[in-house]
Amino acid sequence: MPARFREEYDAQLPKLPRVTLERAINIIGAITSIAGLVAVFVEWDRLSTDIRFAISLSYLSVLLIFSILFSWLRGRKKLGRYAQAIFYLHFINHIVRDHLAEARLAEKPTIPADLLGKIIDSINACFSLLSGHQCRARIIQIEDNLSVRTVTCDSITRTWREPTIPPETISKNTPLYNIWSGEWGCTRYYLCFNSKTEWRKHRFDSPDFAFYGEPTAESICGFTSVKGWQLPYRSVLVVPIRFIPETVVWPVSRRPGPGAAAPGDVPYVWGFLWIDCATKKVFDRVYSPELCAAFADVLHMLFSQIDHLSANKMIEPK
Repeated sequence: MPARFREEYDAQLPKLPRVTLERAINIIGAITSIAGLVAVFVEWDRLSTDIRFAISLSYLSVLLIFSILFSWLRGRKKLGRYAQAIFYLHFINHIVRDHLAEARLAEKPTIPADLLGKIIDSINACFSLLSGHQCRARIIQIEDNLSVRTVTCDSITRTWREPTIPPETISKNTPLYNIWSGEWGCTRYYLCFNSKTEWRKHRFDSPDFAFYGEPTAESICGFTSVKGWQLPYRSVLVVPIRFIPETVVWPVSRRPGPGAAAPGDVPYVWGFLWIDCATKKVFDRVYSPELCAAFADVLHMLFSQIDHLSANKMIEPK
């Protein structure tokens, strides 16, 4: 990874903030509890019944409000679910490590279809658990002339659609193209909370429209509505499966000058990891892309090592 990218990644690592809203609520809740204990030592008999009732009601109301607010803040982002992602990440690392160890001894190193099926099903189950909605997942490989094809998809999708989808082009697929070219700041990942809204704003295109049907936009009194939306997903998260050497400029659009790039100036981009969901706004803006990137890094190790082993087996003297 280039030094500039390492510095950018390091700058994006979470830092412990000194002041947070949750911490402030905890402090206020502690003060309220202490105030309730202090009130025990107050001579309540000197106060009128109305004043005592008002103080008690105010205390209970404040305590209840902050308790509800704290519970809402903790449950709103569902961050506690991300602890369970460790099990899926460890499982995928485990089976990839075991397969690479076996592939080094094999005469023809390959990646079995059932192994990819287990990996993509685990990733799909992980994001379905995190979002609370049924998600879909697929692995997309880049081929010659920047065409792409779906290598495998989750078992639920495979039951009604063959994974061998005809090759597509990156330029006709907004998530892939934005990552490849760095459009709209998508240098590391593409995250869309509502593909229907993005399409209405002319910022989303997909070859899937050819399979599901193209929607139409109708404008009435300055308001545009989308009719005939058939895509089975609204939320989209895509991360590249790649390695960027030290001398490489990424994304491709930042390379100076015309003409073909030198061999050492070309990033190794195997493909993309695609996660989507029929419900809008299901992915966390901060944590979902990082988790998806962790899965994509494991996939890169698998694909790159198998390619390397296969190449070495081919040139070994007999």
